[in-house]
Amino acid sequence: MNTPIHNLQIEQAVLAALMTVSNSYSQVENLLTEEDFHATRHKLIFQAIVDLDSKNSPYDAVLVNQWLEMRNYSEAAGGEQYIMQILGDAPSSFYNLVSYAEKLKDLTTCRQVEAEAMKVINHARNLTVSRGELVQNAQTAFADLNTESGSESLFHIHDAASNTF
Repeated sequence: MNTPIHNLQIEQAVLAALMTVSNSYSQVENLLTEEDFHATRHKLIFQAIVDLDSKNSPYDAVLVNQWLEMRNYSEAAGGEQYIMQILGDAPSSFYNLVSYAEKLKDLTTCRQVEAEAMKVINHARNLTVSRGELVQNAQTAFADLNTESGSESLFHIHDAASNTF
């Protein structure tokens, strides 16, 4: 399998915007989850932001780093130097935060479709499975994905396959 679909620059831009602008998490709290970040260090930083926000605490770089250090996650998250690098390198802007978050969500959906497609392919290689069962399992997998994403209309399996391959 190829490298999972992701964009580290967008992940960094989201994190930088969140740590730069106070109360910015409210703009994306109903959109993003930890799983929308590919890099483990970004998941940890986002987890810190979410936890600090849930306690009505600011979540700037200093406090995020402190949160990580208190839980012995600092090294896994790249340390204070990495957080400062994100703030310096990421082309972050509060005005682009929601757009970046939506792009991350799109990438998550692409990863999920790819994972389900691989399961369908592996299932298809099982020559003891009937054609009807194979098609039913594929349709169910993609329908479940569509439900998880909150979409109101089901997409056709052909659309999912053509977008994945």
